[in-house]
Amino acid sequence: MLLMCHLFIGSIIGLVAFRLLNDRRVIALTVIGSMLPDLIDKPLGHIILNSSIDYGRIYAHSGLFFIALIAVGIAYHQKKGSWIMMGLAAGVLSHLALDSMWELPVTVFYPFLGDFGLHHFPNYIGESFAMEIGSVYEWLFGMAVLAMLLFTYRDKLPGSFGKAIGFIPGILRALALLLIVVGIVSIIYSGLSSFNPLSGETAVEQNLIIGLAASVGGAFAYCIWNNDVTKMMAG
Repeated sequence: MLLMCHLFIGSIIGLVAFRLLNDRRVIALTVIGSMLPDLIDKPLGHIILNSSIDYGRIYAHSGLFFIALIAVGIAYHQKKGSWIMMGLAAGVLSHLALDSMWELPVTVFYPFLGDFGLHHFPNYIGESFAMEIGSVYEWLFGMAVLAMLLFTYRDKLPGSFGKAIGFIPGILRALALLLIVVGIVSIIYSGLSSFNPLSGETAVEQNLIIGLAASVGGAFAYCIWNNDVTKMMAG
């Protein structure tokens, strides 16, 4: 799954967690968690271990890593009385789901089913960049994440800039509705087993996951941004 999709779902989880915990810091933690497996495994697997594993879904994509983060969250709660560190685990879980990690039991249950094996991605960075800029969904996810973060942290912005983005809630609602629509389109392409020109994907499962991320995430985003922004920001 691509970068902005991970960040978008991490942001949505963070907003929901914010509503539950009334602590804005959890948003940053879920966003970081949504990218943490790639931030660790991509440089490690494709650069440091390029001559051996050359794979970007290894240690930080494993069940052990996820369980370790849950343990960190529990320990933090026992010490500080707050569940915000569970945001990291929640973000990582969303990453594993979007990456369809159920298809890679060797990684999920590492090291119990053996090692990761040998892989070969001669132009991983170039191909990934091409996929990023070629997907309409990634641009929409990215704009939604940026707008959400600008509005959520508007009081932290310098000078009068924070006051000059009052139009952001309207943009957020429009982006959320657009994501719902294009998400349904991706689900339809998945059902037809056809190439989706908006995502550049032909794989049924990938179009389905993208479609669900866009439509379900967009629906959550619309409900939160449309009805509860003022209440959320009061915390």
